[in-house]
Formats: sequence, structure tokens, C-alpha cells
Amino acid sequence: MGYSMLRIVISVILIIISCVWMFMGINEYGMWIPGVSADTGFIPTVFGAIVLLFSVVKLVKDIKAYVASRQGEAAVEKSAVSFKDVLVKLKPLLPAVTAILAILLIKFLGMVIGTYLSLFFYMKVVNNDKWVKSLWVTAVITLFFYAVFVLWLKVPFPRGIFGI
Repeated sequence: MGYSMLRIVISVILIIISCVWMFMGINEYGMWIPGVSADTGFIPTVFGAIVLLFSVVKLVKDIKAYVASRQGEAAVEKSAVSFKDVLVKLKPLLPAVTAILAILLIKFLGMVIGTYLSLFFYMKVVNNDKWVKSLWVTAVITLFFYAVFVLWLKVPFPRGIFGI
């Protein structure tokens, strides 16, 4: 399985996982308590929808890259595999590494700081975005989630060692 095909498979797996999250959030846990606030299925449904959206966009990009690589592929054989080739083949696993990093950071540093650092890591390392863009986009997303879930919906986020 080639590099681009592995990316397609990972995107499809993420789409399936996000659909399961949304299904469980809506059907098993419930979305909203009428007249009160969000129910336990609200967060899995919202995050499932976000992951679904980004995974579909990523899948389309991966399919386009796969088709382009197949059309422009030269019949050149490589005799040795370099360390750089191995790293390139492992790059599709970076989102999973980021998810594990996010879980650990959220557990020890709290939701706000953990979300900020894991989003920043994803934007800087996985997407290879510029520093300024990574800092600003990460700050806006973190503040948005804090405003919606903590201030508006009163969802108790994990606080971590700093109490934030």
C-alpha cells in the first residue's frame, strides 16, 4: 500500500469513527435536555461533526494527490530505502500521535492548555503552517471552545495541574 493510499485509508477510518461518535451522541446519550442545557451526547456529536468535516476535506485532497501521483509516476526503481523515505511513510500517523498527545496534555494540563498545545502541535508539525498563523488560529479555536462550553453551556472541563 503506497503513501497516498495509506492517507486515504486513514481518512476513511476517521470518517467512520466520527460517524460512530455522532450516532452515539445523538441516539445513545441524547443531545439536549429541554429547557436546561446540553446533554451528555452534545460534545461527542459536535466533535464528531468537526472530525467528519475535516476528514472529508482531507479525503478529497488525498484522492486528488493519489490520482496525480499515479498520472505523473515515472518508472524509476529505487534500490535502497532511506531514512527520509521511512519518515514520509510514517507521516500519515501524525494525526493519531497528535490525538494521543492531546489526551495526555488535557489530562495533565487541563482542557484549555492541553487543547491549545495539541492544536498548535497539529498546525505546526502536521500541517507545517507558519508560526503566526498557528498561534492565532489555535488561540481563536481554543477561546471559541472555552466560550461555548465553559461560559455558555457550563460544561466542567478537566482543570489539570494549573487549575485552568
